[in-house]
Amino acid sequence: MSEDFVHLHTHSHSSVFDGFGTEQAFVERAAEMGQPALALTEHGSLRSLHAARLATEAAGIKLIPGIEAYLCDDAEGRGVTADEKAKLKAGGTPKAEITSQVKALEKERKDRDHITIWALNNEGLRNLYRLNAWAWTEGFYHKPRIDVKRLKQFSVGLAVSSGCPNGVIPSPLRAGEKLEAIARVETLAEIFGDRFYIEIMPHVLEDDNGVTAKLLTLADRVGASVLATQDAHYPR
Repeated sequence: MSEDFVHLHTHSHSSVFDGFGTEQAFVERAAEMGQPALALTEHGSLRSLHAARLATEAAGIKLIPGIEAYLCDDAEGRGVTADEKAKLKAGGTPKAEITSQVKALEKERKDRDHITIWALNNEGLRNLYRLNAWAWTEGFYHKPRIDVKRLKQFSVGLAVSSGCPNGVIPSPLRAGEKLEAIARVETLAEIFGDRFYIEIMPHVLEDDNGVTAKLLTLADRVGASVLATQDAHYPR
């Protein structure tokens, strides 16, 4: 493995029920392969950071603090409000249809996409902590969530990417929502500039919809650099 390659999207057992292997196992494997650094990007959590810091210091490689966060349109919204339910009932809508509309609204507000975020310096690390703390308190609804408003508020010292196949850009591309994908790319590029990356992976899903080629086209559109990541969930 070339020494100029670094795994930037990795899940240890601290991505609960999703990653397998300790932080130390991932770090030791990266060092064994001659890689100079490693990023751990757990799902909605920084719980692996301390153990990863100790392991990378012992192995003599650099730790890149990161997270795979849950991004939604409005992280302050939680389900359907009492006022919204009252308006549906006031319109004389049949009960079955009201139930259906409520479920649709709840699903819409529960929907979220993945976004990969890395700290580039100490201020970025502080902002990563701030984002994560906000997600687990103000933004929590089924999952610890953030939104673009919060990303912009805590953007200093951070880099972000388009994410995995369930990411903020690949998700609309896989669904055939090209205009939505373009709007999201342009928004993130405006906020982060050259700290916004298009992330591509070797995994091909059944509903891939040619997403890799489309991601590369979007990278050209906004002048974003491209990162090749593995989305590794196992040390071997």
